[in-house]
Amino acid sequence: MGNFYEEVIKKDPRFLSTAAIRDVNLLEPVTRAAVAAILADSLAAGLELMVFETYRSQERQSLLYEQGATQLKTVGVHHYGLACDIVKRVQGQPSWDGDFSFLGRLGRKHGLIWGGDWGAPGKPHSFRDTDHVQRCAVSHQGDLFRGGWYPAQNYDPYGGEEAAAPEAPAVYRLGSKGEAVFKIQCRLKNLGYLPTGRTDWIYGPETAAAVAAFQKGHGGLVVDGECGPATLTALELKL
Repeated sequence: MGNFYEEVIKKDPRFLSTAAIRDVNLLEPVTRAAVAAILADSLAAGLELMVFETYRSQERQSLLYEQGATQLKTVGVHHYGLACDIVKRVQGQPSWDGDFSFLGRLGRKHGLIWGGDWGAPGKPHSFRDTDHVQRCAVSHQGDLFRGGWYPAQNYDPYGGEEAAAPEAPAVYRLGSKGEAVFKIQCRLKNLGYLPTGRTDWIYGPETAAAVAAFQKGHGGLVVDGECGPATLTALELKL
């Protein structure tokens, strides 16, 4: 089964773009929610922030390296929808002035690693990226880059290991969220029942309609738009 990088990012028309991309929809859902929470917390404290860059292609990374704008020749966690650059908004414009240690506190609060200390507060690091946050521990970056690992919904970059998955509900329906819903959406998409290809980890009306259409085409299933054991079996999914 695919993941957000395989199902969304690699299929986006901007995958090879050399432009700066600030679209939060190219952040995988857990990272996206954490970034939104950081912006909201900071605004409540009187400091307005803005997203400066989310997804970055290898082509853009190479261009920035050639221009001397980065020390890194190979694109990192930004490429996988797991990182975001956040800056201050001053008179409507991005600003890097002043201290950014607040981003470290907010990042940790919402489960993201800050580029100012890379998840190891108090320990000096030769490379600091103080406007950067990511949902990937430095120790897991190698696996991510090799394609052998992608964080699950309950991954904790500070804990280092996958947390125990919560017990799956017997039925997925309107309002359900998470990786299981994402897998249902991917299966429906592959079978041609989700024409828009929307795989956003949220069981909304479009997903319910796609499930109902699938159920209509498979005798013996109750057509209710809900994904219970019988429908999951028909979809050949084990969640």
